[in-house]
Amino acid sequence: MGISACRSLSSYLIVSQLRFNYVAISCFEQAASIILKKINIQFSKDYHLGIALYKLGFLQSIVSVTTRIVNNVNSDYCLSGLYSILGVSYRILGDINQAIECHKISEIKSIKCLQNLAKSSEEENGKQANLEFWKVNAAINIGFCKIELWELDAAMEIFVKLKKSREEIGINGCAIDVGFAFLNSCVGVKKEGENLTQPCST
Repeated sequence: MGISACRSLSSYLIVSQLRFNYVAISCFEQAASIILKKINIQFSKDYHLGIALYKLGFLQSIVSVTTRIVNNVNSDYCLSGLYSILGVSYRILGDINQAIECHKISEIKSIKCLQNLAKSSEEENGKQANLEFWKVNAAINIGFCKIELWELDAAMEIFVKLKKSREEIGINGCAIDVGFAFLNSCVGVKKEGENLTQPCST
């Protein structure tokens, strides 16, 4: 058995542990913490476990486990991350409307958490960076979902707003350029689209 196969097997065992242990005994907060835990493997460096698992192909498993968890946790921080994972998973599975709903919830929860975090004196322990990522990631993914539904005007509105604030976006900058370039090409703004597809730095 090769190294990549071992990694895949290990990831599957983690999913099984979540389902049969934490979820089965209703320890949903612990299950949420594990899914949102950052890991480092060869092709999923510094990803949250849930994201790494759907990149490994465990879409149905992660959707099943995460859906049950979101129905049983109250933490807005955890819900923001979990709905982000569900949104991407549903989009890959082709359920675009469900993906949009999940990303909207993720965005709402992340904004609420960021507002509360700004008022709090507690240590944020990396939470702010995660919440900022989930907030922006929600907007970007909703934009791409609108493109897939061919709702180009709605998608353009989203990407225009994102482009105006791209200095705050960080690592997702290229995703914004890709979406904006595609939309410009669709509406005939060829030169703008070509300029945006030039190599970008993140």
